[in-house]
Amino acid sequence: MLGAIIGDIVGGGFALHPTHSYKHTLTEGTFVFTGNTVLMTSVCDLLYYCREPAKGRIERMIRSREITDMLKKYARNYPDKLPPAMQKWSARRLREHSLAQADFSPIFALGCAYAFGNLDDVLSQTELFCSDICDTESSKRCARAVNSAVYALKNGAEKEAIADYVVSVEISRDFQEVSEELAFERTPEAAVRAGFEAFLRSFDYDSALRYAVAYGAMSPTVAAIAGALAGECYDIPEELKELTYDALGVMLRNPLDRFMEMHNS
Repeated sequence: MLGAIIGDIVGGGFALHPTHSYKHTLTEGTFVFTGNTVLMTSVCDLLYYCREPAKGRIERMIRSREITDMLKKYARNYPDKLPPAMQKWSARRLREHSLAQADFSPIFALGCAYAFGNLDDVLSQTELFCSDICDTESSKRCARAVNSAVYALKNGAEKEAIADYVVSVEISRDFQEVSEELAFERTPEAAVRAGFEAFLRSFDYDSALRYAVAYGAMSPTVAAIAGALAGECYDIPEELKELTYDALGVMLRNPLDRFMEMHNS
């Protein structure tokens, strides 16, 4: 989990100062968390208390309301980190969807990959979280792709074979193809493919994030995806951990710490 949070915070700095270069030092950049971290933390906070998957119709309806309440709570606490549409959504009592597909972050429900013990539960609960944010098949595919890969790596899958475990999104190893897609489309699908491509090219955690931000577009989301995957394969540098904790306030650190201690993530 920490790998994704660090990726978002590193990527947040490069969103302010974009680069297309791989040759930079991550620790010298600006560390700024984005809406990705806010939403990931809200999901972790809820999953800390709601530890069993919601399966029946009634359970899913109740869990959906719990998801809405928790997401709105965090959105109200960090309005400057989230899209305008979500700011308005958090202030309303209606339960309509909050984001257009272009604003959707495929990394926000990452906690599901750690909280549940089998892939079916991971995927079904990921979809349940998506339904309150952006209820489209595209958004669900993107979130399932990230969570299925993290779940597989967490359970011993080999990095080079990870494409075999990814659910619902085709992963490309062609840097040029992925780079052009991200530059022109800037969709959640493009961010997912870029995050995976950066991870597959990497040789340590630091290099995964440097490849991710070198795309120059959607840096927080691409780096969060690459960081989530790389965090399951490599050791995370202590300096990056320290700078990340400095960037997070107590309201985000505490629920993340509780969740990561429970799931050893």
